[in-house]
Amino acid sequence: MRVTSRRAIRSFLLAAAAVLGTSGCATFTDANDVIRVGEGDLVDTVEQADFDALLTEFVARPDVFGTTPATDGVADADQARYLMSALVRASAIDVLLATAGTAIDDNDRAPVLDVLESDHPWRTLSSEFLDLVVDSQTDVVRSAFNRVNPATPTQLKELYANHPALTGLMCVRHILVDTHDEATAVIERLNAGEEVAAVAAEVSTEPAAVDTGGALGTADNACIPVSQYNAGFDPGFTRGAYATPTAAISPPVESSFGWHVIVHRPWNEVGDDVVAAHIGTDSAVLRVDGLLAAGNIEIDPRYGTWDPVESSVIPVG
Repeated sequence: MRVTSRRAIRSFLLAAAAVLGTSGCATFTDANDVIRVGEGDLVDTVEQADFDALLTEFVARPDVFGTTPATDGVADADQARYLMSALVRASAIDVLLATAGTAIDDNDRAPVLDVLESDHPWRTLSSEFLDLVVDSQTDVVRSAFNRVNPATPTQLKELYANHPALTGLMCVRHILVDTHDEATAVIERLNAGEEVAAVAAEVSTEPAAVDTGGALGTADNACIPVSQYNAGFDPGFTRGAYATPTAAISPPVESSFGWHVIVHRPWNEVGDDVVAAHIGTDSAVLRVDGLLAAGNIEIDPRYGTWDPVESSVIPVG
């Protein structure tokens, strides 16, 4: 079933869906769409004509957005990618809400719109852009998320099996060494059946590895939110962790600290911690973050590609 959202800038293909998506970005194939978020039975898209209209308005309103007007009818590429990134985030929120059979509605928007003065610059935006701006406000999103029940243990286990980051959390062990050759030797040992924790305690140059077996977590949880990975971890390490399938050993991953071998911890080690992190309204936030980190996000390559670490559209190459 295909229905159009109130924003009139995206459309949904909806059916029952237990899992939001799979890791990686597929090749973009639909020339009518410039963005696609989600997979299978639940996909949110932005069509070319709608994006063009929004971009035209975006760059023409420096008084509202601080943008630079188009030159000879051509918009600055960085500004186009900035807008596209905002639309990807909005689509991820809508996909999550759709799994719960709901969407942002007028009641969610009312607290923002009711206090918006009649001469506020937002009031001069098109209805499509006004909805986009209002629907990105934290209070509006939180209001809608209050209608989304926390993910169940079964749902979380399915997401984790697809890709751990889809839960909005990363629960990994890593072994840090100085060279690519050393990392390759570590991989050979793991492939031969040695335990990750034991090898980490023996050879990892991370000081804490002797006690942690290379596990990365917090004081009260075996996992760390992907938002913290994006904000505080070395980008090379984070990209390597996102690129590693659930039940696999990463190839050597280079970071500013050296070379890492990364594995996701099995569900039977961390499942209780994943479930605990999803108790309460933060579950919806984690699942949106997870979709942005490891879900299927397709960008028309003329504009760029989705970078899960930067959580934005970046130039190809």
